[in-house]
Amino acid sequence: MLSNMLSNSNYTTEILDLQGAIVKNVETASNKLTVHVEMPVTEHICPACSCKTSRIHDYRVRHIKDLSVAGHSLTLAYRRRRYRCTSCGKCFPEKTPSLPDVGK
Repeated sequence: MLSNMLSNSNYTTEILDLQGAIVKNVETASNKLTVHVEMPVTEHICPACSCKTSRIHDYRVRHIKDLSVAGHSLTLAYRRRRYRCTSCGKCFPEKTPSLPDVGK
């Protein structure tokens, strides 16, 4: 039942406070939930040269654990984009104000 509620994108982004995130999938296994999210593609500013770019270099999945909802352990599988600056060539991750900055 909980996975049915979480599969509703609006409900999930509201209950988990993920403003702007897109819920791609919700998986259930025993008492574990995995919510797959990503952010919409937007133009970002290169931290090296301050030029704007929307060129995607690649994606990295970050697993954010230790959350719980209604007694179920919850993991966010955040598909984080890395952008490549078209001016200087530097690669950098997208900025997401509603998700923690998870290190490598």
